Amino acid sequence: MSTPAPPDRWTVCTWPSVDYGPPLVLDTITEDRAEGLRALIPAARTSAWETAVQLLEWTTTRWEHANDHVDNGDATDVLEGVAAGRRFACVEYSIVLSQALNALGIPARRLALRSRDSHVGFGRGHVVSEAWIDDLGKWVLLDGQNGAWWGSESGPLGYSELHALFSSGDERPRMVPTARAISAQDENIWWLYFDSAISSGMAWSKPYVATFQGNPAPVRLLAAPDAIVYPDLSQLATAIVELPDGCGAAFTPIHPYANAVQAGPDRLAIGESVEFAYLFGETAVADIATVTPYGTLDAHLLSLETTS
Repeated sequence: MSTPAPPDRWTVCTWPSVDYGPPLVLDTITEDRAEGLRALIPAARTSAWETAVQLLEWTTTRWEHANDHVDNGDATDVLEGVAAGRRFACVEYSIVLSQALNALGIPARRLALRSRDSHVGFGRGHVVSEAWIDDLGKWVLLDGQNGAWWGSESGPLGYSELHALFSSGDERPRMVPTARAISAQDENIWWLYFDSAISSGMAWSKPYVATFQGNPAPVRLLAAPDAIVYPDLSQLATAIVELPDGCGAAFTPIHPYANAVQAGPDRLAIGESVEFAYLFGETAVADIATVTPYGTLDAHLLSLETTS
């Protein structure tokens, strides 16, 4: 296919970029263990959200909650224990759900919730999962033990939204069960766990005072902005490259399960370079988007000015 002659100079005005943050830490297992796990769980559905809800319902119905635990085990170890008659706690529900989600290409990790005063020996904790849902373009909290997600009129909610509602004293959102009903009384009890949480980042609702050797000891808190703890996994890094017939760009998604890049009308392999002249033709604007097994994510703009 013919392309217009490249201009003498391109000025890149807008480009897809990645917000700074620490490496994304997910609850994954080795590929051989993931392959074995995929043989035990329901197959992926068309969308990431349908797949997540299906896994949520499947996980919560594997066993009745008890207080047994596995020692350094993965999801397959938990399921083998269940088959042998063992019954586990919230931690193991989150292990199975988080690792099953990752096995089906949905980025997920465990999240430890804490109620007020947990840092001084009072209060309680609960472990859930949180996952990046491609078709929603956001992180969503999933409670494997209860087989439920929290939602509002706008749809499923993530921890940062739930924590903000809890801290402000706003009306409690609803729990949406997938397998069995949850009473309003139980919803109120589970709502108490949103005072703080720990995942690969940490967030506390407000400064607190711990004790050390019997005396009050103010603690300086580690708190991470939402954009760091909850990265937008539709983002891509852009590299400007020199090609035989002119300048171009290559794009690297941060989504761990990305399998291609949509650059304007063309589907590129990850890291594949494309010439500006071919990409833009008569225009100087293109949409660049990550592609995953569940479809194309939100696009990010690449725009240039040219000088002939």
